[in-house]
Amino acid sequence: MKLLKFFSQEKCLDTILLNLLGFQAARYLTGKIFFSIKLFLFPIKKGNVNKFNNVLNRGYDEIKNFLPQQDFSEIKKEFFQAVKDNSKDEEQVETKSKKDGIEYKTLYVDDNLKNKYPKIYNFKYHPLINEYFSTCEQKKNFHLFCRLEKIKVIDEKIDDPNKDYHYDTFHNTFKCWLFIDKVETHEGPFRYLPYSNRFSIKRFFFEWKLSLLFSFKKDVNASFRVDKKFKKKLDKESISMDVEENTLVMANTHGLHRRGDARIGSTRYAIQFWTRENPFKIILN
Repeated sequence: MKLLKFFSQEKCLDTILLNLLGFQAARYLTGKIFFSIKLFLFPIKKGNVNKFNNVLNRGYDEIKNFLPQQDFSEIKKEFFQAVKDNSKDEEQVETKSKKDGIEYKTLYVDDNLKNKYPKIYNFKYHPLINEYFSTCEQKKNFHLFCRLEKIKVIDEKIDDPNKDYHYDTFHNTFKCWLFIDKVETHEGPFRYLPYSNRFSIKRFFFEWKLSLLFSFKKDVNASFRVDKKFKKKLDKESISMDVEENTLVMANTHGLHRRGDARIGSTRYAIQFWTRENPFKIILN
């Protein structure tokens, strides 16, 4: 039965023998092959492939002044009303945490927000955002998640694993953020290593090595992380997304990325969208 999990979207399977034989590395390679077949033989819209070429090629892109100013102002107003709303009669998941040195609050956007925050709710269905995920996931129907995020740094000395360079999973997977406020270097901007989403022999063996450590319980997160000693080197090679408000950042988080280092008291506000589709479903649906 574990062999059947080869075609699952589980990040890494806890199976020592199969991982020793290269199970995880083979999943990485097969996911790349399936993605290429779907992209070139079954494109949803060729024009969309060109539109999102930067994400598909180098792994990221950004669009400044994404929304008309009036629309953005209305969404921004609702955003701050929502993140300050402490009512407990809503069904959205609200998370408040002070672990990892941050105070983290999220509010999931679903039908429960439709009447209370209509501008934000409607924004979830923005045509370009849906084109982006449909094209990159190569699916007409996909499950799109959306949440409001407030990330405040309360102790920069506590180790935050999201500030370590990591790969979300072994296959292509996509996210985007609309930034509500300007994000400067001291506020922990998103960092991305260009072209790290592409196939590489080095990544192939990295998946194999980390899958073994994961199986042997060597304190390895399923979103594989690069050793901290390479952080300074990767910072020189990566792109820091210091952005103005109303900027949409798109990324293939199968590539190497991290949350930037932020000073105590700084806060980052964004609306995040993401998908996590099974890479082995070759037929569009």
